[in-house]
Amino acid sequence: MRQLRRQAHGEEWPMETLQVSEDTCPIIKIKDVFVSIASIKATAVANGVIVQGTLDDQVLFVDATGVVRERRQTIPFQHFFSIPGVKPDTPVEVEAEVEFVLFHLTPDRCAIVQKIVLKITVRGELQDPVFDQFELLENQGFEKTEQVLIVITKEFIRVKKERIRVGEIREVKEQVLVVARTPLDAIKIKRIDAKVVNVQAVVLIDMLVVTGVIEKTIAFVGPDNIVRVVKEQIPFTHSLSFPGITPQDPVQVTVDIEFIIPELNVAEHVLTQKIVLLIRAVVVTPTQEVVVMTDISGPGITQVDKVQIRVDTEVISVVTDVKGPGVTDVQKTTIFVDVVNDSNPFPVPLQVVTAVTVNGQFIDP
Repeated sequence: MRQLRRQAHGEEWPMETLQVSEDTCPIIKIKDVFVSIASIKATAVANGVIVQGTLDDQVLFVDATGVVRERRQTIPFQHFFSIPGVKPDTPVEVEAEVEFVLFHLTPDRCAIVQKIVLKITVRGELQDPVFDQFELLENQGFEKTEQVLIVITKEFIRVKKERIRVGEIREVKEQVLVVARTPLDAIKIKRIDAKVVNVQAVVLIDMLVVTGVIEKTIAFVGPDNIVRVVKEQIPFTHSLSFPGITPQDPVQVTVDIEFIIPELNVAEHVLTQKIVLLIRAVVVTPTQEVVVMTDISGPGITQVDKVQIRVDTEVISVVTDVKGPGVTDVQKTTIFVDVVNDSNPFPVPLQVVTAVTVNGQFIDP
């Protein structure tokens, strides 16, 4: 068996300045490609010979940062020689060499296509001579040579990123119980509709004083079985602890009614209402720039989860999880952003992917 290590010749691409991760595409250029035969064996079968082996494939390329990197892999191959007269017990030998290798980058520079041509020769001795399209040698020996084309594509990870401006959010929530007693000559409460209006907040050091008004509409059945409606307003004030807040901090305060429990005392003509409010205060710090991953694909990745967020007036998708047989580690961080279609006008904490290890490669945006 003969093994040759040959340098391939192919096309080179001009240098460009691209701000991407060093382990991802696009590839600037292919520097060298080396292919050698790592192992090979021949097995005689009825009327033919099966040749199996592996290639050691080494690609040197220049990544987007100008660093020369290596990708190495083992490529299996096999080929069948049709030789009438060969039997499973026929002794055979095999010899192979790499004749040449052609390669090129795909148009998006995210994959390297290699065309490897092998020259394989098998020889042996027949027990019963058979004349065919090969040379019959003395002592009933045979020799046959064929070229074998192997085409492989080496894909790289595709990553898209975007730089966005986000703010750090500090949030405090607290439930508040407001008890209201309304004189009411009723035998039954049909419904109570309520909302909070005129919400205001006074910012002090480490606390907020929140005020507002609960507007209620009560529909009830009187002793004469007539349905009537009464409206009332209930003001409230609550001191909300917020460690670290100062009067200079911009704050957003919302007050929502979580639920109302009515208790009607028919004998005393009094309606008691236990109203549970949820007060939410949010402080947004000055914005900062962060780089987020908006898409990732390639070998070893089968699932990418995304969430749409609103940045200023633009809606973009950010990657929140990456899965696949080649994914061994996913790193995340929490940012505060406005998530699209979450029924919440305020920024919320969202975990986004900051780095992924795929097929042994550490990839970050």
